[in-house]
Amino acid sequence: MKDEIDWISPAQRIQSLPLHVFARLMNLKHGREQGLDLDDLGMGNPDGATPQPVAEAAIAKALQNPANHGYPPLEGTANFRRAIKQVGISAATVLTSMRIAEAHCH
Repeated sequence: MKDEIDWISPAQRIQSLPLHVFARLMNLKHGREQGLDLDDLGMGNPDGATPQPVAEAAIAKALQNPANHGYPPLEGTANFRRAIKQVGISAATVLTSMRIAEAHCH
């Protein structure tokens, strides 16, 4: 695929940006190949499932938190209200839409 787009070059303003963090990590990995003793603490992608004891501990901790139980406030949580405000929707519009949808489900 790269060969198909060799004729495209990034804009000058893009070329002047600093290296992206992942590009810097790749450069460091090349250093490891050259024998440097480096530990990669980058986030990366997990290569397997979360160990069962870790998952069970996280679930147990979440179950003990009272904030994770019960219904959210009728007007929505503060995070919800901020999110819909950012996209320009009023809480009343969202609640009305939810009530209409709920009425159609019964």
